[in-house]
Amino acid sequence: MANDFEFIINAIRKVASTEHTKGLEKSKKITIRGTKKGFFKNEEIEIFIVVSKIAPEDAAFVTADINGFRLSKDILKEIIYDIFKRTGMLDDKLKLLLDILFNDRKIRIENGKLVIEDNSKITDLNNDNN
Repeated sequence: MANDFEFIINAIRKVASTEHTKGLEKSKKITIRGTKKGFFKNEEIEIFIVVSKIAPEDAAFVTADINGFRLSKDILKEIIYDIFKRTGMLDDKLKLLLDILFNDRKIRIENGKLVIEDNSKITDLNNDNN
């Protein structure tokens, strides 16, 4: 049996090879879902990422779920970015979601535009003047 860290890496590798969806829930949790098709059965894979409660500045609490079997572990942010980069999943959308999560930013729609709110400034992603 693989340890928690290996299980999470294997789950990320599996979900990277699927048609997967990425989402952000209330600026607090990133969810990545995918289904790996098999000959006899499918694997439902979910990855959940939240800010670590033990080391919020340095780590994320990552949960991997494969067909209902779930393991979790605190993992350094740099390692999370590296895993996603090596699996080819670190696209602009995931970078944005991780940035919002790790930097405690808020997102909202204002006048039909996506606005990312930081404690120090507001960024309008639909305006090219930023």
